[in-house]
Amino acid sequence: PSNRIDAGYAFDSESQIVYMFGGHSDETSLDLNDFWQFNLRTQCWSIVHEESSIVSPRCGQKMVYDPISKQIFMIGRRASREIESLKVKGF
Repeated sequence: PSNRIDAGYAFDSESQIVYMFGGHSDETSLDLNDFWQFNLRTQCWSIVHEESSIVSPRCGQKMVYDPISKQIFMIGRRASREIESLKVKGF
């Protein structure tokens, strides 16, 4: 994966896989919606989806892996920098 900040992560302890979604790109200054997995046993990254049409680009989201349903749940996102700066200036 490319360099990024504020990506969402979830961990599947049974398969020893860390999942990563989105984040904010250092290279393009845009939010991302790519989905990766990192296998702790092989120490290798692999792409799950290059761009998701289901989930919009985002950063600052929270993710959790549910071992019973074997699903990842994601909630939230960080507001854009423009909105954050307006909130600070306008209270």
